[in-house]
Amino acid sequence: MPEHWITVSEAIVETGKSEITIRRYIAEHNKNINIIKKQHGKIFINTKFLYRTHKPLNNISLDKLEDEVKQTKEAMHLAYESKLVMEKDNQIEQLLNRKRFLPLWITLGFALLIILLIVGGALYRNDLINQHKEEIATLNNGFNKIISSKDEIIAEKDKTIIYIKNSDKQLVNTLTGQNKLLKEENSKLKK
Repeated sequence: MPEHWITVSEAIVETGKSEITIRRYIAEHNKNINIIKKQHGKIFINTKFLYRTHKPLNNISLDKLEDEVKQTKEAMHLAYESKLVMEKDNQIEQLLNRKRFLPLWITLGFALLIILLIVGGALYRNDLINQHKEEIATLNNGFNKIISSKDEIIAEKDKTIIYIKNSDKQLVNTLTGQNKLLKEENSKLKK
């Protein structure tokens, strides 16, 4: 190839532009065979057209360019590390904030647990009391029935006793009356 055709890597070195910039230039002029040629799987750029848009670095030494690239890389590395440090600082801050509120959340959790236990205990106690009240009511009803049946028996016995007493009075009255009659007849007979 004649001298005015260079490869992509040579274009990067001669212009000082990034590979992306050179590849973009190739993509823009890909159809123009006077600017871009492909041979043996390699891409060649015509320097006559390349230098119109991207000036060559004739007056800058390669060492100086390498130093600038190195400094740029170091600056980018420092910026990246600084960003990582800031992210780590944010993570540490978030963890510390969580840690600050941890005793509060534990306290609230235990308080809620105690409240739930108290409420549950009170509900269970009320349920037991209601069950016992129902059992007591059932027992009272049973006892009341027994008592009322015993009262009926006693009332019947009382009626029987009153009837017997009344019968006894009548019998005594009858016997007393008959005794008087017998005494009268006996006194009549003695006379």
